[in-house]
Amino acid sequence: MSEKIIFTNGLIDLAQPRLGSKVIYKTDDFFASANRLSTDPASIPLRNIFLRDGDALAARFRELSGQLGDIEQETQKKIELQVAKLNNLSEQLAEVNIQLNRTLSVEMQPARLLDQRDSLLRDLSQITKINVRETATGAVDVRLGNKVGSLAVSGAQATTFGSRFYANQPGRVDLISEPNGDTRPVSSASGGMLGGLIQLRNQVLAPAMNSFDGLAQTVAKEMNAIHTSGLDARGERGKDLFKIDPIFDVTSPTVTSTIKASLGVADSDAVKMAPFKMTWSSADKVWRIEDQATNQAVFSPADAKVFTYAGLEISTTGKAMDGDTIYVEPATR
Repeated sequence: MSEKIIFTNGLIDLAQPRLGSKVIYKTDDFFASANRLSTDPASIPLRNIFLRDGDALAARFRELSGQLGDIEQETQKKIELQVAKLNNLSEQLAEVNIQLNRTLSVEMQPARLLDQRDSLLRDLSQITKINVRETATGAVDVRLGNKVGSLAVSGAQATTFGSRFYANQPGRVDLISEPNGDTRPVSSASGGMLGGLIQLRNQVLAPAMNSFDGLAQTVAKEMNAIHTSGLDARGERGKDLFKIDPIFDVTSPTVTSTIKASLGVADSDAVKMAPFKMTWSSADKVWRIEDQATNQAVFSPADAKVFTYAGLEISTTGKAMDGDTIYVEPATR
């Protein structure tokens, strides 16, 4: 069974009304308790049941979100593994090309060497669709996809490929060449294990995650609107019943150093859903943090690896170079 079918079946299982003895959505219990509470709003036992079922609904959303996140991480690892296999096979094929080019004609090549070449080509075609051009010596040039696709092997040279993923766009996977050097985007893989996994993320996983996110946001928004329009037992206006932690997309398109940044929520009430950028000053050993909406700037503590800003805890790893800039954008999921 292919990886694509395995992961697709996993997504189908998540969408079933029941998974074993578990109820996928706890909405029936929640709305039933809400309906009972509406008949006697002052009842403490009914209020407690309503809050309990609200907690259960939130817990189920978190569980399903975690399962979708697991599938996202598993497919990412599988894609990285297939790209590593692609690189390894391309390097082996380039070595075979060197040996083949020592002889002037394919008719004079030893059968063993041609068999080795063909075996490597078959293995490559299992990873992704390839286009092969044979030279007079029997050496081959290999491109991804079709005859105008990105070169994987040209004579004695093999291209090193990498993959790039985006936290805010789970369906997007970019194949790049020379990930540790002059990085360039390349034509995407189609067919084979690699193409199937990329297609799965784009056509199945991303729509499932986006739909689930939309459902969670709608439930939270509508329930909070109802809850805050009423009064509690003390006659005070109700507060939000559900809260979705903010998510930010962190990018550093111009950074060439090893610096990385990650975010966590330190105070959800203080979080500002506004983009900002952080620029490193080597002279002062501080990050200049600029709100991109207001252009107001503050500075991190000197030489701090972990610091807070606008309700967020920002952690940095690696070594920054002067002028390195990291951009942070509020995400939709």
